[in-house]
Amino acid sequence: MDEALYATFARQISHESNPLLIGSSVDKPPLTFYLTAFSFKLFTEPSAWAARIPNFIASILSLAALWALARRLYRDQAVAALAALFSALSVSDATLAGTAFTDPQATWWVLLACLAATKRRWGWAGLCAGLAFACKQSAAQFWPLIVVVGSVEIQQVRTLPALLRFTLPLLIVIGLLFIWGAARGPDAADWWALGAANNAPDRLIRSDEVTPRLTTWLGFVGENTGGPVGLIGLCGIGSAALATRIIARHAAAARPSMCCWQHTSWGMWLFTGWQRSMCMTVIYTRSCR
Repeated sequence: MDEALYATFARQISHESNPLLIGSSVDKPPLTFYLTAFSFKLFTEPSAWAARIPNFIASILSLAALWALARRLYRDQAVAALAALFSALSVSDATLAGTAFTDPQATWWVLLACLAATKRRWGWAGLCAGLAFACKQSAAQFWPLIVVVGSVEIQQVRTLPALLRFTLPLLIVIGLLFIWGAARGPDAADWWALGAANNAPDRLIRSDEVTPRLTTWLGFVGENTGGPVGLIGLCGIGSAALATRIIARHAAAARPSMCCWQHTSWGMWLFTGWQRSMCMTVIYTRSCR
């Protein structure tokens, strides 16, 4: 249903002379719709295939970005290859790559932002983080993680100019998005308010909902790790490796304030969630080295 709606928005932009989507109830930022509209123009007419091509390309590019990011963090070709392989074999990744949803393009920009941050190119990192938000507003949950990934050394976290270089382009993109929303007219539904109304719960979880939701989350995790065996294996190997590093760091007077940042960012991702767990696991485990 969402796919058809997003493709309809793109068709209005490309073939119905409605670039601001006036008269449509839009609850997402428009970047994905404009890229899909470009695909429609490129292939002359709207089609399911043309609507899904941008995400297919973004998914392939995400593998390259993840490979480069893992290589940058670990300085190890084997780790980079395994990271890309795990992501390529993810069921959720493969499923989303063949859709017109907003997630694959947002993920691509998040990975680029992380890669730019590791190279201390904070301006580009902020721009990519903003473009991820322009695809899907829930990408905002990754902003702290991008900063932490680029700030493995605690001295960088305290560098105000670096944070300003990250924040400025991010705020510019956000400002342009809200200007776009205002340009749609006073009668148009605000995309931010509508997105919050459609997706934000109006209450906390009830006790009788904990088990069903946990079961659902475990199902999602299983899809990304190849089932129960893969999940148990990954958890076991990852926990052992992380414990070894924590013990080694503790013996060498590890940086507790930085670890707090890293665990907070990981926990926020884990509970708000996205469909690219293998990508973020690679990022997180390196930041705790």
